[in-house]
Amino acid sequence: MSLAIVAALAVTTGGVSAAESAPRATEFHIPAGPMAQALNRFAQQSDLTLLYDASLTRYLQAPAVDGTYEPTQALDRLLAGSSLVARVGADGSVRIEHDTAPASTAPSPQKTTRPKMTSHGRVENLDAVDVRATSVGYAAQQINFGKLPTDPREIPSSVSVVTRQRMDDQNMITVAEALNRSTGITAVPYGMGTSYFQARGYQPDVQFDGIPANNGLQYQSQFDLNMYDAIEIFRGPAGILQGQGSPGGVVNLLRKRPGDTYSLLGAVSAGSWNNFQGNIDISDRLNASGTIRSRAVVSAQDTDYFYDKAHSEHQLFYGIVDFDLTPDTTLTLSGAWQREDHGPLDWGQSVLAIPPHGKVLEAPRSQFYGTDWSADQPHMSDLYAELRHAFSDTWQAKVAVDRRSSTDHTTYGYIDGLISPFENLAGYWLQRQQTKLAWTGVDASVSGQFDLFGRTHETTFGIDYAQKRNDGYSGGFAANNHIPVDVLNLPDIPAPEIPFDSHSKTLTKQYGVYGEVRLHPTDELSVLVGSHFTWYRNRTQSGYPYLAGWNNDPDVNHKAAPYVGLVYDINKNLSAYASYTDIFVPQNNPRYGGGTLKPRTGKQYELGLKGAFLDGMFTGSLAAFRIRDENRAIDDLAHPNYFLSAGRAQSQGWEAEINGRPLPGWDVYAGYTYLLTRVLSDPTGPGSILDTEEPKKTFKLWTTYRFTGNALDGFRIGGGARSVSSTSRGTVTQKGYTVFDAQVGYQFNPSWLLTLTVNNVFDKSYFARVPAQYYGIYGDPRSTILTLRKTL
Repeated sequence: MSLAIVAALAVTTGGVSAAESAPRATEFHIPAGPMAQALNRFAQQSDLTLLYDASLTRYLQAPAVDGTYEPTQALDRLLAGSSLVARVGADGSVRIEHDTAPASTAPSPQKTTRPKMTSHGRVENLDAVDVRATSVGYAAQQINFGKLPTDPREIPSSVSVVTRQRMDDQNMITVAEALNRSTGITAVPYGMGTSYFQARGYQPDVQFDGIPANNGLQYQSQFDLNMYDAIEIFRGPAGILQGQGSPGGVVNLLRKRPGDTYSLLGAVSAGSWNNFQGNIDISDRLNASGTIRSRAVVSAQDTDYFYDKAHSEHQLFYGIVDFDLTPDTTLTLSGAWQREDHGPLDWGQSVLAIPPHGKVLEAPRSQFYGTDWSADQPHMSDLYAELRHAFSDTWQAKVAVDRRSSTDHTTYGYIDGLISPFENLAGYWLQRQQTKLAWTGVDASVSGQFDLFGRTHETTFGIDYAQKRNDGYSGGFAANNHIPVDVLNLPDIPAPEIPFDSHSKTLTKQYGVYGEVRLHPTDELSVLVGSHFTWYRNRTQSGYPYLAGWNNDPDVNHKAAPYVGLVYDINKNLSAYASYTDIFVPQNNPRYGGGTLKPRTGKQYELGLKGAFLDGMFTGSLAAFRIRDENRAIDDLAHPNYFLSAGRAQSQGWEAEINGRPLPGWDVYAGYTYLLTRVLSDPTGPGSILDTEEPKKTFKLWTTYRFTGNALDGFRIGGGARSVSSTSRGTVTQKGYTVFDAQVGYQFNPSWLLTLTVNNVFDKSYFARVPAQYYGIYGDPRSTILTLRKTL
């Protein structure tokens, strides 16, 4: 068996010298457990392709392999005691088979189907089971950019990935928590369990498994992270992925998929402020042949908050099934449902009306500013279908449809405006809202390889469609007949009847055609050229009690969003890249003489370096960027109530990030962002900062270290930090601050891990949303959470 693996290693190196083709000792961390999971981890950590019939591994268990071994030794240990052996095919792929022949007898060559070229010239051969690395620890080996899994070094833009392991290590529950711990993203809580986000001076958009959902992230409820396996973050204009949208980038949420064998994962946690949460995640085949596979996730949380009275809970149910209709065609169906219940709600504090910029209230962080009857109950559902088909060895197609809907009914009260410094008096506003949101997205694409001038290249082309319907009612009035109240000793405000006094509907449709070509003129150079052509429609109607007629925004027809990038492999570990990206944002501002303004455009130039070391276990990137935001709406001073498309803004800076496992047992993530935003042309504020809520400097860190082979075997320690420079929302300015977290844990066996995490170790007092006239929200004080996690 060892000779077979050595031969496979020699073939996959592609003709290097004998000294270079010798197998390299590699660090393996493979816990005991189901054989299929162990082989999957082996493939990830060795970067070898294994081919086998999944039925061979059913009910088989593998021993633990932990340490530094040559791949031959590690695979010998995994298969020891089983009836399986590893053999090499004529193409060099490693096959796992029953040991039915003497070891000295060479097996007959077997046909290998669907050879697939991956980046940097490696060939993977896909058969009944395709075992390949996607992410190891915190480092992602593949990113779903351009509809195909791609080596991050082949993407000439800044892309980060929050892997499943980092979500678990940091006890992340919400999308906001994950993005707030990601390079280049600022997450700001808004209330009712929602947040808004900024990247490079702008609000990023969102995709669900690669399907654009414009305006689906900001201020919107999201399914909790137990539904997702990874989060990909593309920073900068992403018109080729989105069509129209923000220059800030796009966040792609990737749902969990079924596995090939039975697995049971889960966790239970208890923490500060009666924070209780738990989840269970089960995956298995539904038939003996493995052509039907399923996965189900259930999670729940019930928690109070550090401020008085507030309470929240939610429940998530998620299920997904894969059907292999033929060896080349797979149908995926999934559904999700989430219920949330928040109340009483607290929208936070305003500021004292003390010139020139106000002053923060002198009150404890636990102060409650809401009303006892305030409540919010969002319900969400999601239905997803996907059909994948392989036409040949090198061409495949995918069609996906996603239908996401939500309903929300909210009643609440909040401080209305600035607070008088005398007796802490301010007006109070009582509000009621009801919304229904329905979004449908469709994406169909074809991807494959073609030969030109003696070299192999890749292409992707497709169409997409998105429709969003929003139907909202609202109503409100001033409490206590506009008489100011003491916000620190709020009088009892009985739950009132709040009638609706406004109603609005919005219907948005977007059609798109896109395509890209990745050319490989030389072994070291790749050129990416592509564009998205978009047709955009939006219309609104409003009025109460009766809606007026539809008001149509200006149509946008076949608007192009080009993308051009170059990637040059300096050596086997390091690549340099340069790119130009584009995007547009429709505008409905009226212009003098009739009509509306033409769309805003966001253009970005970016240069960078990307590296992958230790067989992809440790990655890093460095990028410098400049975004020009043009055709911004500004006031037409010669014609009041009209606008000119003459505004310009600029966002520029640099980012650095590392991810992965630089040493055995040590996982680390760190990201730094330096950002400068300026308004270049606007009669009301040229030279001003474009977005004062996004810090100029941001540093984020998380790391864990696992002790092995000594008296501390099984123990782990970890910790992290989030450091930001000063921010403001137009009133008070919050100075920069740093929050530190710490963690200790113990791995009882390969399946069970217990951790104790202390967040904000030094109890730093800071605002997660800096106060202005509305909604100032403190960040969490020191808290602890104890988690027991089932890892296999």
